[in-house]
Amino acid sequence: MITIDGIQRLNAEIIPNSLYLYVNDGSNLKSVFNEVKTVLSDKNAEVTNYQEYVSSTMHSIVTVMKALCLVMLITVLVLAMVLVLLIQAQLVRDKKILGIYKALGYTTGQLIQEI
Repeated sequence: MITIDGIQRLNAEIIPNSLYLYVNDGSNLKSVFNEVKTVLSDKNAEVTNYQEYVSSTMHSIVTVMKALCLVMLITVLVLAMVLVLLIQAQLVRDKKILGIYKALGYTTGQLIQEI
């Protein structure tokens, strides 16, 4: 990372258009943020707290992911119910044939694999 003094040694005409402040103690963040706002109030500058920005962005992403997971869960449940209904209908329809296979010596596992 380079400081403003280092940049101006390379080229004295450069004026930074953005500053990033890092605070060691998170409890002082609000006071530093307010102090920077008061210092730059006469300038045409925008002061943004990126910690709140990232936090709100992550909150919206988490909300969307929860909704997506819920939709996927509902879809999987509906598909499982449809499969159960189809298998039950096939068992009712083929009850006589399955009985004949069982009498011929097929095991339950073999009949389940066939279905």
